[in-house]
Amino acid sequence: MKCYKSKDIYICLLLCFFIGTAAFGYFMYLDKGALVIMADFNAQQIPFLTALNQHIKQFTGSWCWNVDLGTQIIGAYSFYNIGSPFVWITFLFPKSCIPYLMGWLYILKYMIAGVTAYLYLKMFVKNSKFAILGGILYSFSGFQSTNLLFFHFHDVVAFFPLLLIGLEKLVNQHKKTLFICAVFLNCITNYFFFISEVIFLVIYYLLRFWDKNREKYFKNALICFGCGCVGVGMAAILFLPSILYILGNSRTHSSFDFHTFSYYIGYILFSAKGALFPAESMSDLSCIMPQRWTSDSCYLPMLGGAFAIAYILKKKNTWLTRLIVILWIFSCSPTMDSLFYLFTEHYKRWWFMFVLMLILASILVLDSPKQYPIKTGIIINMTLLILFTAVLISLNQISWANRSYIYRKYIFGINCGISFLGLLLTWLWHSLKKLNERTSLISLFTGVSVFCAITTFYALSLYRHNAENAHEYLNRYQMGLQLKNIDDQYRYNLTDNVLTFTGEAAGIGSFSSTVSHSIHEFNMLFDFKRGNTSLSPGSIPGLKELLGAKYQLTEGTLPSPANNTSTDSFTVDGTTYYIAETDVCPIGFTQDTYITKDELKSLPVDKRGIAMLDNLIIDAKNEALISSYLSHNNSLNYSNDYNEISSLVSLNQKNRVFDFTRNSSGFQCNIELKDNKAIFFSVPYDDGWHAFANGEKINVMNCGGMTGILLSPGNYSISFKYKIPGLKFGIWLSILSSCIYIWIIRNEQRKNKKETY
Repeated sequence: MKCYKSKDIYICLLLCFFIGTAAFGYFMYLDKGALVIMADFNAQQIPFLTALNQHIKQFTGSWCWNVDLGTQIIGAYSFYNIGSPFVWITFLFPKSCIPYLMGWLYILKYMIAGVTAYLYLKMFVKNSKFAILGGILYSFSGFQSTNLLFFHFHDVVAFFPLLLIGLEKLVNQHKKTLFICAVFLNCITNYFFFISEVIFLVIYYLLRFWDKNREKYFKNALICFGCGCVGVGMAAILFLPSILYILGNSRTHSSFDFHTFSYYIGYILFSAKGALFPAESMSDLSCIMPQRWTSDSCYLPMLGGAFAIAYILKKKNTWLTRLIVILWIFSCSPTMDSLFYLFTEHYKRWWFMFVLMLILASILVLDSPKQYPIKTGIIINMTLLILFTAVLISLNQISWANRSYIYRKYIFGINCGISFLGLLLTWLWHSLKKLNERTSLISLFTGVSVFCAITTFYALSLYRHNAENAHEYLNRYQMGLQLKNIDDQYRYNLTDNVLTFTGEAAGIGSFSSTVSHSIHEFNMLFDFKRGNTSLSPGSIPGLKELLGAKYQLTEGTLPSPANNTSTDSFTVDGTTYYIAETDVCPIGFTQDTYITKDELKSLPVDKRGIAMLDNLIIDAKNEALISSYLSHNNSLNYSNDYNEISSLVSLNQKNRVFDFTRNSSGFQCNIELKDNKAIFFSVPYDDGWHAFANGEKINVMNCGGMTGILLSPGNYSISFKYKIPGLKFGIWLSILSSCIYIWIIRNEQRKNKKETY
């Protein structure tokens, strides 16, 4: 029996490998071994992995200078799975290999997802072959396909079933170790998804293990909670700093609203589309909404929801039926949908858990087909598909609707065709009763496997349609690898992740939603509410000068201004690129005058960058302290032609700090002061900064989101050291929890030995 089960695992691995290779292989061939898609995948997933590869291998501290204007490493990358084993695999290779690893890593994730789902599903079926089929469906579900842009989501999908396996073994067999280990693995992989997984586990436990013996029910719940705490404690080294960091992010604020609690037609239709149609590109949708980045797909290749419907029709009062119905009700309400993310976002990025429950219901039907109304399930699924299509076509024709419901008729037609064809083949397979069991199983596996490959390939091709040319992208990637850190006091005038994350260049902006919170505060000084993109420094006069954007990358020839000189040049694919210098402020310089944030914001937006070149920006509550060092600037009349910029830049260059050096632990500099001064650093303020002047600790000020210090006359050696808030306590908590886990393992081993004898 053990040999049979291990053989099943190998079959699952091989099938997922071949399906994944069929889906990704063509695109990897086109990209000459790399995998390039579009948008977030190109701009975040590849550059972030490259930057992490470099930072971890050269690790001396916790501050990343190339994440926007600077951000701590855990805050910047824990959402992007810095703790995931899949990420750590990439550290075995040179960073230049990252684009060429992406396709293979995807295939590996699909293989692991298939196996973990198989291990969970086989706990419920007599014929483990159907658990293999379920593993394939889970691995290549619509959720996986629609999220191809988000490389790090698939790590979470791969490990989630381990939580359910561990919970089942804990409650049913009183074995704690696997559940604790699964909690640790999922928690350290991605804190954001882990929170949604915990909420799902609570709902799952309430329904799955309901027992009339209340004492036993609540006792098991307490044991689960305790084991979960041990697992989270083991992951505290990343989880605790991540939670402390994310609490300051504006995107984590609750958006609970009773008005969004209601169920309205657009939301229900869009949820129905995700269940009925194969996944497509979220950036260019075929119907209902032109684009939506919320991961709305739970389509099961070929089978659709037919078998899950058949299960619900037959088993109306089981825990699984109740769970599926509750999850679907949640899916149709924006507020209930956002429950899985603590009411912060209306996402369906929890649907991979819903998918696994749909698959469980489906394989239970396949395992005992005579007990369930399969044909009725297929007919209902087809009817829903026809009604959905008819409703959208009708709405699209009604003039009073005042909007389109079908945006890409060709893609809409393909989606309908794939869904109908899958159900027709399912009907045909079910109707051929003369087939023997082996032939029937082979034909079902073949059909599902082909559909998995086709739907994944289809979604990937939609994403790549009209996307950036892979050759051009890889050239930009090579450019980024060649950019050097020329002078620690200055940055590049770049906001392109591909250029600033892949090499040594520190830019002045980035495309990321997990940058330092002070950058959001800084952006708001210019009335710019940041989502995941930076304020364009070129849009505000004086801003790129303030941020030290000295180096400009040009193609073919040097830029026209006569004072620009070439610092360096390099060639990529036959094209020469020059790095030109412009006059800007260094990262650190002294200020003589101050104004408050309110005074700054009273100026027109186009004058605020100039005002920051001229003054230290402070909170009004700190004015009493600042006024003893600096004078208040009562004259804020700046010209409309921005003539002050060049003179202020020259003055700030004259007042710069000297011997400025930076590394991943912080930065150091020297200065000689004849009067009381404030020193402004265009480095994001963070509670983790600790400043020292001649070895003595001094206060660090928040100057409009940037960093500043106050000093009296004298010669100073200044150092800033960065320590991640919560990391030290997290390390000790991880050590303590790991010791408890080891004790639990040994205790269970002793118990098993006693039971054996």
